[in-house]
Amino acid sequence: MSATPLPPTPDHHPTVPSQADVPPAPPRYTASDSAVSRPATQSKILGIVAASLGGAALLLSIFPLLAFPLAIASVVCAIIALVRRAGEKVLPFLGIGLSVLALAIGIVLIVITVNLMQQSGRTF
Repeated sequence: MSATPLPPTPDHHPTVPSQADVPPAPPRYTASDSAVSRPATQSKILGIVAASLGGAALLLSIFPLLAFPLAIASVVCAIIALVRRAGEKVLPFLGIGLSVLALAIGIVLIVITVNLMQQSGRTF
């Protein structure tokens, strides 16, 4: 005698998943769940950028045409970081200080160069 397969019953249809086959929904996270909120992280990055640009501007202050745009960008980043964040403000203030120092050195070098050129009789 040969066994004939039984037709599938409606309770055990192979294409319909059972409740046990469906994975649970992933948890939803909110901004309050994270340890650091996004604006604080962005402000921290802006503070780092401001300090880095200020340092680069100070290093390049012997070339005022290169240092001035970096110093201005540093001050803008620092101001944005200070407005966005109520926490630590060391890096934005460091960026502003380095930028002001770079601008002052650049202006002094330009004034010295112009005076030396005028004394030697050379013109632009």
